[in-house]
Amino acid sequence: MGLPVELFEALVGLPLPQQQQQQQQQQQQQQQQQQQQRRGAMLLFVFNPPNSSSSRAELAAAAAAEAGQNQQQQQQQQQQQQQQQELLPLCMHGNPSSKPLRRVRGVEQQAPAAAGRRSTAAQATPAAAAAAAAAAKGSPAAAVDAAAAANAAAAAALEKAEQQAARAADAEAAAAAAAAAAAAA
Repeated sequence: MGLPVELFEALVGLPLPQQQQQQQQQQQQQQQQQQQQRRGAMLLFVFNPPNSSSSRAELAAAAAAEAGQNQQQQQQQQQQQQQQQELLPLCMHGNPSSKPLRRVRGVEQQAPAAAGRRSTAAQATPAAAAAAAAAAKGSPAAAVDAAAAANAAAAAALEKAEQQAARAADAEAAAAAAAAAAAAA
């Protein structure tokens, strides 16, 4: 018997995968809305550039800040996914203090999946660095392009990490079902 949902959430402080997926979708929608608003402001600046150098510097700094914020949000989501996958066997198989956890196929895939998520997060770093470099040079148009490239790289890395997490979760669920069937037989 696994732990009840309420007890698992109270002990672990994390929701179950279905609830976490809904929360992630809401967060992604909010992030997309914020990015669209920022991109609209950047495009308005490109087609109607201000005359003051301070406005250019502010836009360049905003582009670099957006790239850094996107990378930070991506890392936080990946850490949450990794923590959820590490704690999922506890919910499936019960309390380790009362009985040892079963080693099932699919659980061992967590480590490669986590390594893949870390590698995809590292792929977004060059684009964010390019945005910061463009902002430092005081080139608003280059900063806008670099920020857009950083956003695209972060979105691609996040999508790849979510796919890897989904595959790992499917493998764990299948392994847990097989173990339960074997135990019941």
